[in-house]
Amino acid sequence: MKKENKKELYNLYQSTHFGFIRAEAGRQNKDRAFDAYYGSVLPKEKTDKIVDIACGSGDFLSWLKNKGYNNIFGIDISKEQIERARKNIGNNEVEMRDVFEFLKDKKDNFDMIIALDLIEHLEKEEILELLRLIYEALKTSGRLLLSVPNAETLFAGSILYGDFTHEIAFTRASLSQVLRLNGFQEIKFLKTEPIVHGFKSFVRFLIWKAIKQLIKIYFLAETGSVGSRGYSQTLSFLAVK
Repeated sequence: MKKENKKELYNLYQSTHFGFIRAEAGRQNKDRAFDAYYGSVLPKEKTDKIVDIACGSGDFLSWLKNKGYNNIFGIDISKEQIERARKNIGNNEVEMRDVFEFLKDKKDNFDMIIALDLIEHLEKEEILELLRLIYEALKTSGRLLLSVPNAETLFAGSILYGDFTHEIAFTRASLSQVLRLNGFQEIKFLKTEPIVHGFKSFVRFLIWKAIKQLIKIYFLAETGSVGSRGYSQTLSFLAVK
């Protein structure tokens, strides 16, 4: 796809795609998910410099701000998403920028970089270039938090092809491979499974656990091992420089 065509898709991302496939969840529900998935890997120091390089409408930044982090910033290539983010978190904390241009002069600059649902939109060569830039932009012991579509889930195609701008999905092995290639050695897989916050979610959780066991049995029957896999639709990783 030509870059100019993709840029147009991103500019209208909210009105042509994102706003149709994802109903607006309540602030409490989003924060609850962020707490469960990522709360344990945030920096201890509230003044640490954190940038979200695909901030979208600013939900993650808003969560960070509510938790007391005061040195945060976000960028996104989508005009519509940035407009929503400015309403969500403020004009001074988000900017419409290309991530490659933004990072190229930021060597040893950030304590943490957030890249949720970003690199699956890039070509393979672009992914390698971006991870190199991220590694260089992190301070020593700086951390990268990222999430990507899971290629090993039963319905991997629904998330990979559910967005026309998606280029690739990952397994735990392939994502670890490209992270190590670009210098990251300490890599931790983060579970993003259903969380319990009431009776209905508890029932969903039990069903999820049962389905996951059936998937494990399938892999055991085919390969003799359940291996090291993620079972949710997305994979989340923390990588340390």
